[in-house]
This record gives sequence, C-alpha cells and structure tokens, in this order.
Amino acid sequence: MTKEEILDLLQYLILELRDNKQLPLDARLMQDWVAKQTHLTSSISSLNPEDNVWLDTNYRLWFEKEIKPHIGHIGH
Repeated sequence: MTKEEILDLLQYLILELRDNKQLPLDARLMQDWVAKQTHLTSSISSLNPEDNVWLDTNYRLWFEKEIKPHIGHIGH
C-alpha cells in the first residue's frame, strides 16, 4: 500500500468506529473491520521512515480537524 492508501484506510476505519453503531453488534462487520485493521498495521510497519513521518503528520492534521471536535473534553 502507498502512504496515501494507508492514510485513507486509517481514516476510514476510525470513522467506522465513530459512525457505524452496528459495528460492535454485528460479528461479520467486526471481523471485516479487524481484518482491515490487521492489514493496515502490517502496511504501516513496512513504511520507510520518511513515509512514516508523512503519515503521522497528515493523520494528526486530519484527526485535529475531523475527530477531536467530536470527542470534546473527555474527562474534564
């Protein structure tokens, strides 16, 4: 997978956790999610250091914009 494909899949999986209320209730959906997550983890571990920095930077920017506003101040 390219670094862009990895970022796309990472974003997709996180949004699935956030938005798909059926995911934890449907074993088939959850198995598919876990398989994708396993593939993602393997792909991330195979990135070279420069691509890993790119992924981290772009993921953090996306997370700050798309996810952080939805989680508010958990624990505060």
